[in-house]
Amino acid sequence: MKDFTEQIERIKLKLKKAKETDSEFKVFGAKSHQYEIGKPVDASVVEEFELKYGVELPNCYKSFITQFGNSGSKKDRSAAGPFYGIYAFGTSLEELFHENAELNLRRECILDPKQSSEDWLRITEKIEDEDVSDEVYDQELARIYGGILPLGSQGCTYVHGLILSGAHKGRVLNLDMDYQQPRFTFEANFLDWYERWLDEVISGDLITENSGWFGYSIGGSDEELVEKYLIELDENMRSELLSGILVKSKLNADSYLKLLQTYVKQAAVSPESKLLQVLCKFDYRTAKPLLEEYAEKDFLSVLKFVFWYAKEESGDWFDLIAQKMSTIEDSKTFSFCNYLLKESGRDYGYLLLPFARSSDENLRVTALYNLGLTENKAQFIDVFIEALSHPTTRIAHSSLQALRDVKDERLLPHYKSIALRYPKDGEYYMVSNLNHRLKDYSLDNLSIQKEIY
Repeated sequence: MKDFTEQIERIKLKLKKAKETDSEFKVFGAKSHQYEIGKPVDASVVEEFELKYGVELPNCYKSFITQFGNSGSKKDRSAAGPFYGIYAFGTSLEELFHENAELNLRRECILDPKQSSEDWLRITEKIEDEDVSDEVYDQELARIYGGILPLGSQGCTYVHGLILSGAHKGRVLNLDMDYQQPRFTFEANFLDWYERWLDEVISGDLITENSGWFGYSIGGSDEELVEKYLIELDENMRSELLSGILVKSKLNADSYLKLLQTYVKQAAVSPESKLLQVLCKFDYRTAKPLLEEYAEKDFLSVLKFVFWYAKEESGDWFDLIAQKMSTIEDSKTFSFCNYLLKESGRDYGYLLLPFARSSDENLRVTALYNLGLTENKAQFIDVFIEALSHPTTRIAHSSLQALRDVKDERLLPHYKSIALRYPKDGEYYMVSNLNHRLKDYSLDNLSIQKEIY
């Protein structure tokens, strides 16, 4: 049996350093646990738990709770750990099981990191059935999550758990109780996972604004991840390594150059979108010519990368967006065009006019919304009037909201029509929105109906 004493002592020191590094509790969940941990759990308590539930806890976790903590507090508050922390030992079993934890913890875990999305659909087929009985639901819950000890909360329906049996005993996995497919963490055991969390707090990776969700990407320093990427042949693992690099707060110049050279070699044959994303994040100016070239292949991805990592440079893309606008047919690309156009600080309302009259409802709604954000929107009254008269409520609603701060007598007959069409508030709160517009005219939805236009 492996002795984890040395690693435990190292973790104790790192926890103190993590608290010093994140003294303002900027890391997600740190305000909850504040890097505090309960006293170690007595070995007799652990033995009693194992006998009661018929399990043998992984030695990595057992070493943690008996040599370090968490016996919990009077309120059984979670201890220092990823997200909202690590549950007090023996508590919160109901996170995964409504009942019969004694039976369910001792089950063989059926989850595996190699399971495909199709495998997961088969596993959850019965529990996702709207007509499933309570009895069958509980049975399926136990079958799916059996052999897993709840470790802590990530917020909402997300938790992390510890595998108690099978080939992956001792590993941590991320679970969603709304039945999204579980994500195994990359570390070999609980202690490696926990120590990685401390390392990323201390390095500052988890303090940065776009640090991502801990444990959902592969760990390691930026140098280590880049070196692994350069020699990795498996396409899925290459993608995982790039994801791990993307959540880093910085990338050293030598590593960046290696990735840049790799991308340039690939570009002639099959440029890799995620690798370009990395290049954009860590050095937009160097990546810009590559982004311009890739825009001919995948315009949406380029728009996303620029908006996510270099929105202050949006003006660089105004002319290309203007050139490509007439070819855009999908709402996602159109939305990201609008994001960058707005950030550019230039007049762009005229580019939206064809979309504000589009037969595609999503495009039209997005165009009306963004027209409403322009400073000179009053000059587009005719477009807004057409939309106010449209039989589709969502389109009329978008126009009504976009007209905020626009006062023009030509709108009143159309506001009257809205008042007559929508005598009561419904899904889009047309009456409430109309009354906001009519305040500028000292009218409301009832009084305007008496006016003659």
